[in-house]
Amino acid sequence: MAEITQGKKLTLKEAYRTFFASEIYRQLETEETKRWWQSAEQIFEDGK
Repeated sequence: MAEITQGKKLTLKEAYRTFFASEIYRQLETEETKRWWQSAEQIFEDGK
């Protein structure tokens, strides 16, 4: 969550909401995308 809040004025709760509403999170939930095997750093970079 530190990466999401960095440079932004978001609370931790807002950062979680942002992440859970993101396309990256939807891809992580979908088995077919196989996103779950990637590192957190890679997923964050892809979500920028």
